[in-house]
Formats: sequence, C-alpha cells, structure tokens
Amino acid sequence: ANTAGTGSSAVTDCECDAGFSGTITAPADTCAECALGEYSEVAGSATCTACPANATTAATASTGVTDCLCEPGHVGTIAAPTDTCTACAAGSYKGGVGVGVCEDCPTSSNTTGTASTAIEDCICDPGHTGTITAPADTCAACDVGEYKESPGPAACDQCPANSNTAATGS
Repeated sequence: ANTAGTGSSAVTDCECDAGFSGTITAPADTCAECALGEYSEVAGSATCTACPANATTAATASTGVTDCLCEPGHVGTIAAPTDTCTACAAGSYKGGVGVGVCEDCPTSSNTTGTASTAIEDCICDPGHTGTITAPADTCAACDVGEYKESPGPAACDQCPANSNTAATGS
C-alpha cells in the first residue's frame, strides 16, 4: 500500500496499489492480490474487477483489463471491459490462453459442440473411422459394403449378408 502524496498523517491515507484490493483502516490491514481472472486498474480499489466472460489473466495482481486473455476454446482481444471472447464454432478448436485462431478439425471430422479446446475434441463423422490426435490425422471413409452410423473412432460395420452400400463413406 502507498499514500496518494507526501505528508500523510494517518494510516487511512494508505491505499492499495493497482493490482491489489482492500481498504486500509488500521496498521494491521493488508491488501490482497487480485486473483487470476481479475484486475484492479487504479490504486485505492476496494475490490478487483472480473475479466469479461471466458477470459482470464496470465498472473495474479493484474493491473488492467488488457491483461485479460481469452481462455482456450475462445477467441478475441480484450481492450475494454465490454469486449468479449467468442467460442470457437463446432468443427474447430483453440488450445491455450490468449490471442489465437480457431483451427478447423481435419476433413470428415467434427466436434460435439462449440468452445472445443484441443484437436482431440475432433471426432470422425458417421461413415468415417479413425482417431484424431494431431493435425495430420485423417478419418478414413468406410469402404463399399461398410457403414458407420455414429461419430467417433469406432470401426465401420459390415452390411448384412447379401447387401451393399452404393459408395464409400456410408
């Protein structure tokens, strides 16, 4: 804690620095660091301010809204308290905190929802099989005579006896 100027004569003249919160009314009072996901821009703040939804800070004791960074699965730039982080659309993902772009899942794969945070969230579409753990991974189309009804890494099923599919990827 510091005072606003020189010549202070009382402990109540002390105020918490930016990045900290609290009220000093007695010598034993302390200032608390703003937690992850919070900031305090000016000295003397009694409370810290939360970052916008789906944003956090890289460290405690942050001193400005610009310290707020979009969380994994979200993109955007926080320059003002009204700025927002947008969820990655289905079929894309973003790992890590901060500036970045939503990366598309490999061909013939998708995610089960929005705001995915890792390539492992990409799963093969129906009619395709495989496991996605890296950007170069692919989903193979089921062969003629095979099908797969649900998304995921499961193998393709054989058509019943004396039946077939018209094409691959069924």
